Amino acid sequence: VTEPPEHTRLRHPVSRAFTPRALEGLRARVHDVTDELLGDLAGKSSCDLVNDYCSRIPIAVITEMLGMPPDEMSYLKHVGAATSRMIGTVAASWTDFRNATAVLADFDRYLAGHIERLRKGNSGDSVLSDVVHSGDLTDAEIRMMAGFLLGAGFITTNHVMSKGVVALLRHPDQLDALRSNPELWPGAVEEIL
Repeated sequence: VTEPPEHTRLRHPVSRAFTPRALEGLRARVHDVTDELLGDLAGKSSCDLVNDYCSRIPIAVITEMLGMPPDEMSYLKHVGAATSRMIGTVAASWTDFRNATAVLADFDRYLAGHIERLRKGNSGDSVLSDVVHSGDLTDAEIRMMAGFLLGAGFITTNHVMSKGVVALLRHPDQLDALRSNPELWPGAVEEIL
């Protein structure tokens, strides 16, 4: 919703985290998370696709990008789920809207405290820590960026993955073609995206 030079100022501290080298490291981490989650599902005859798999991948990665402790991953998933119910539909129910608004207000307070922890150096290496230490953005802008990362990363990824699996299950001929010809997967992934 901004134009240059303001957009450039807001984007610059974050763009450093998405260089080709950084993305390749992120790709490796996504593979590790995916393999671990698939291992957890091995031998199960059924699962909740969204809860047990699709939502857990982006939450694990975003938790690390925000420099959050791993034990706070369930909190981030709670925030993502509440937000998803509000913006994942054309018209959210009043209850979903009220709940999401309360969750987002709490998340904003959480982020303020988390940013303070990052400033004190209790963060390790993360995208958010880099942004905090760059000094280019205000606290409100940092919190907004973290919210955008959660919204774009969690909701979009969760929905696309879930809907992609459903689409393949509804079109078993396409799934069989992919199983028979694994070299077709890159095209299928692009089509799903």
